[in-house]
Amino acid sequence: MGEKDMEGNDEKTSIFFEDLQREKEEKFVNLISEIIVSATLNEYYEKSDKISKIQSTRSE
Repeated sequence: MGEKDMEGNDEKTSIFFEDLQREKEEKFVNLISEIIVSATLNEYYEKSDKISKIQSTRSE
């Protein structure tokens, strides 16, 4: 293999690993977003359940 071929392979490998790293970062950000949304919705539903229970006991 010539020196130019080695440089071309190094560049392709570098681009591949950059793309792979970018993909991992994107998946990580999506995971964090899903966790935040899930926690927020759980908190919302818990609060709305408490409110509806309080309102139903007041109307009785």
